[in-house]
Amino acid sequence: MVFDPNTAGVNINDSDYTKINKILNFVNSYVHYENDYILLNEDDTYLAPPETLTVKSGDCDDFSILVSAALADAGINSAIIFAQSVDGKKTHAMVLAQSEEDLPFCSYLDLTQFGLPSGKWFIIEPQYTFEGHIQNPQYCRGWRIITVALIGKVASF
Repeated sequence: MVFDPNTAGVNINDSDYTKINKILNFVNSYVHYENDYILLNEDDTYLAPPETLTVKSGDCDDFSILVSAALADAGINSAIIFAQSVDGKKTHAMVLAQSEEDLPFCSYLDLTQFGLPSGKWFIIEPQYTFEGHIQNPQYCRGWRIITVALIGKVASF
């Protein structure tokens, strides 16, 4: 466990919707978005959840790693996706959460081709709260999944 769900007010009996909402609210009240400053010929730096929480800032991949780990620790299957814009000009990291609930996010019905368990997966922009989420079908169609890293879920807390 890298993130104590109780820190975000998550209870074991909360719905997936409530768990995700509480985690996004906590992360976005505690961590602010900041671009990595990548020098020529240097790779992006990925921060582990404790590092992101310590420096209280990160970019899309740092937020994705933290939120995905928090979801797993709260008992929700999660994954990190790296996607490329359909025009090929941008790359981006986001979170996938698996749930049987009807969540207010764009979704995929099957991502088994990326090694994920079968079932419905929802795309979450981790640097936004539910209230800040501006999701629509066109947004999801604007990205092509490059790779996925399954985080899974940890035994219930």
